[in-house]
Amino acid sequence: MDSPPLRVTALSSGLVERCRAAQLRDGLDYADPGALLLTDADALVRLRAVAPDLVDAYGPALVPGDDSRGADPEHYRLGGRSERTSADEARPGGVDVVVPASDDGLAAVASLEADGTLDPAAETYVLTDRLDVSVRLTSLDATLSGAEAYRAALSPVALDGSYTHLTTGAPVDYYREWEGLTVAGAGPDADDAGGGDRGGPEIPTLHLHADGTVCSASVRPSRGYADRAAVADATAADLLDVPGVGRDTAEGISDHARALAEGEVVRYGDEYFPNGEPVFVDIETDGLTPTVIWLVGVLDRRGEETYMSFLNRDPDDPGRAVEAFLSWYAANASGRPVVAYNGLNFDFPAIADHAERHCPQYAEDWESAYTFDPYDWVTRQGNAVLPGRTNKLGDVAAALGWDAAGTGLTGAAVGRAYRRWMRERTTDVEPDWERHERYCEDDVRALAFVYDALADAGGTATRREPGPSTGENTSQGTLTDF
Repeated sequence: MDSPPLRVTALSSGLVERCRAAQLRDGLDYADPGALLLTDADALVRLRAVAPDLVDAYGPALVPGDDSRGADPEHYRLGGRSERTSADEARPGGVDVVVPASDDGLAAVASLEADGTLDPAAETYVLTDRLDVSVRLTSLDATLSGAEAYRAALSPVALDGSYTHLTTGAPVDYYREWEGLTVAGAGPDADDAGGGDRGGPEIPTLHLHADGTVCSASVRPSRGYADRAAVADATAADLLDVPGVGRDTAEGISDHARALAEGEVVRYGDEYFPNGEPVFVDIETDGLTPTVIWLVGVLDRRGEETYMSFLNRDPDDPGRAVEAFLSWYAANASGRPVVAYNGLNFDFPAIADHAERHCPQYAEDWESAYTFDPYDWVTRQGNAVLPGRTNKLGDVAAALGWDAAGTGLTGAAVGRAYRRWMRERTTDVEPDWERHERYCEDDVRALAFVYDALADAGGTATRREPGPSTGENTSQGTLTDF
């Protein structure tokens, strides 16, 4: 199993302002970070005012640009929920984090490397507020403000190690190489800053790996009740007293609270489920609009259970993995259900497109395949409620008791790694193929685990058909939406 990443939860002043103390505790308890990143000085002030006990409860509070802490950069070696350590106390296996507050602090990074405080063989993360990414919507060009002064102070050519610069001037999930600077986002999006509302604020957490992989996950904290147990104990009639909650919504919240509290699927009736043993599938691509499907993971449990990995390492042959998969499917599983999580939105149309372009001899085989999407069956068709804090596959599987492989990767991270491989084609950036294959296999096996839970649940709750829209928030949502 890969060593666990350092989890850093990012809180902006706008996000802290929009959350109550109970919501912040709920979100942080779920994320379980090893450090807090306060993206601006006001965020620390507001957190101390709203929930002072949280400031030091999750490791150090990191505040880029806070020059009140002195000119020298703060250095931490952190792993999981470690407390701050000094250089001579730093233990192996952690992640190095440097927080400079000025040009002098940036210049001192070279000294930290020279005296052995930083390990050049592992990634070091530099937290900063001095790099600002902006996009011109008319031309879709991006600029990195402050880069020239930042490079001059840092002197990256004098550094032997590898560094990722986490800037609060770009949103979480941003990642790009800027002429020798690897820049990742650690700042709020418009909703977190108070510029919108998609059902409540999201609390983002960065996952920082020792090899430089940066992933992220977000969760909306519960609102209205102190905790999930209180919601699970409440009746639908009780929940009607919460402002903005209608009858259908109250029943939906009650069902989701029950699913969360008991770690099980709440299924409505016995709506049709596929017959026969399905083939479980997950694909890895170079992005949400894929130009290449470079990995197809397949689990076949008919007869002796078999897992297959159709991997393509050559970006110049974008149809190889799809062709190998469809060749196997046509010969061994034609007519059986093919199951993918959120497959109707992504996997199924992507495979169809690549079959048409790269291996048309199998296009008809795929077109005639019976495909089934558990995510669609649950969330859009309303046949069940899942127990995860979100309906993402990993959250749902974990809530049902799935023991994940622990690769620490996300779909965005593996797609980003393959895009870089496509651009540069050097041994330094070649993906860790084995690790990516394990990530895909874990997703496929988690999918099968969730599918079995849905199949075994049986109809135990009363199905509610959505009524006409009245302007009131009556749609069924997840517990974390409320």
